[in-house]
Amino acid sequence: MEQTLKKQKIPQRKMKRSVILKAATEVFLDVGFGAASMDVITKKAGVSKPTVYNHFGNKEKLFGAIIREQCHDLLFSLEDSEVPSNELELTLRKTAEHFLGLVMSEPILALYRVVIAEASRFPELAHVFYENGPEQTTENFAHYLCEQSEEGKLDISDYMRAAEQFFSLLSGHVHIRALLGIEPHNEAEMENHINDTVDIFLQIYKRRP
Repeated sequence: MEQTLKKQKIPQRKMKRSVILKAATEVFLDVGFGAASMDVITKKAGVSKPTVYNHFGNKEKLFGAIIREQCHDLLFSLEDSEVPSNELELTLRKTAEHFLGLVMSEPILALYRVVIAEASRFPELAHVFYENGPEQTTENFAHYLCEQSEEGKLDISDYMRAAEQFFSLLSGHVHIRALLGIEPHNEAEMENHINDTVDIFLQIYKRRP
């Protein structure tokens, strides 16, 4: 009986945590971190303030949890995409398409804007975002580049640097325009941009006979 009650409490706790995160995300993205009130968050979540503090400790940790969850979803989506890893050029193109589709989605853009707006006042939040998002994504891609180099397809000495260059080429002004709310490129322009990025990357790093 006691074990059954414990099993019931775990899903309930997870469910309550999800409700709080959802409500807090909406509040933070709407008014920013600094202006967000724990009173408003608890009211929107339909829970008591002690419940929120019991789960997350304080507002900074709550926002940090949101960042980690959003970044985890981004990384999971990238890893879960059906990309044939044995075909180098196709893999790079598919990875580029999937990455841009995710980082230019409205939820991720909104999170970017909040973090950038609050970074000078709350630098620890910027660190959490960078470490769990851009840095982890780059490390994962660097691991793939290492595998391809070991198979003789690429000639790379610094895998992290090469991964950073790939994502920098890929994002560039495309991502800046999206963050600023400027009219995005059309589908044909985006396809050309991705193709150019992959071509430039392979011109530099593809192993020559």
